[in-house]
Amino acid sequence: MVVGTAMAARGGGTLTSVEQDVPWCAELWTQVEAVGSDVDAELAPVTPRLGWSPIGLHHRYEVHDLLTRRGPFDLVVVDAPQYWFGRGGALPTVRPHLTDGALVVLDDAARKGERWALYRWLRTYPGLELLAYDASFGGRGVALLRWNGPADEAHRFSLLGLVSSVTDRLYSVLRRALV
Repeated sequence: MVVGTAMAARGGGTLTSVEQDVPWCAELWTQVEAVGSDVDAELAPVTPRLGWSPIGLHHRYEVHDLLTRRGPFDLVVVDAPQYWFGRGGALPTVRPHLTDGALVVLDDAARKGERWALYRWLRTYPGLELLAYDASFGGRGVALLRWNGPADEAHRFSLLGLVSSVTDRLYSVLRRALV
């Protein structure tokens, strides 16, 4: 894996991966483990659960203890499941564990669900800043954000987040029922 190799070349570091589908990343994770002891790597299997946060209804990742133990984090790459699970729950899960100035990369940011997640994050967390957005990157887009605040910075309740999350879920259920 490029990240593990780059970390080893720079003297090591800590790499934590929260994974909903472990078999999907098994080959890449084998490469991470092959990097050696310079990189403290841990793969944490999770099952997303429907929950609530300031951004509204979304799937949560119950990994607070892991993130407390492994964090704080200065770089987070969000490449969570799309569609029903969505990526919206990734930031509320990791935000309390971010360092001031941490970078957040949202993969596939040009997809509709990811654009909604990005919009809800920016509306809800005043310490979050969009640094770059490229809808054509890799064919599905990418967004680069920076967290400019302490981990415990107050957040705003997003009524738009509530309404959009409920309508997104309803649309998803209806789409599946009609197929």
